[in-house]
Amino acid sequence: MVTKEEFVKTVSSSKGRKTKYDAGKHIGLLYDTFIVGEAISAFCAEALISQSTFFKWKQDYPEFKEAYDIAINFAENFWNKLPSNTPDFNFNYWHINMRNRFGFGKPRICLDKKAEPLEMFETIKQGLADQEISIQEGIQLATIAKTEADIKTGLTEDKIVYEQQSRQEALEFAAKIKEARENIRVFKENKLKEV
Repeated sequence: MVTKEEFVKTVSSSKGRKTKYDAGKHIGLLYDTFIVGEAISAFCAEALISQSTFFKWKQDYPEFKEAYDIAINFAENFWNKLPSNTPDFNFNYWHINMRNRFGFGKPRICLDKKAEPLEMFETIKQGLADQEISIQEGIQLATIAKTEADIKTGLTEDKIVYEQQSRQEALEFAAKIKEARENIRVFKENKLKEV
């Protein structure tokens, strides 16, 4: 635990600069933090950095990101074992933590919103094959993809009908203009004959 004096000294001496990343120190701290099931906030408190700095380090230092990607499994493993290791187990608290921190119960595939429905079905099929999603989640996602396909098909059909109607209207308008010109020509000829 950081003392008040250490905190004040670290923050005042940085003068707005972020704490410098030290691979040996901070990768070890990732291990120490996540092996006991702690969260990112615990790492940041111990390292005396903000969470935005943490995520910047993940972006800027590939070894830190890789270490985090591995260490987060330690924390998830800790929480997975908690129900069997705790006599007075609080399932609701555990479930909320598992869902929010590790995506427990959430689909582990991502459907691209711009993808064609067939591509979505392929992603769902692969997710089921890799056991990344349950059958129920697959059915829900497939329903979304089918609805998307129906909408796209309906819009395409509507667009074709609209374009055909527009073409027909344009042809009718052109025919009316041609008829009006012919009427004007005949009218002029008749006027000239009268004169």
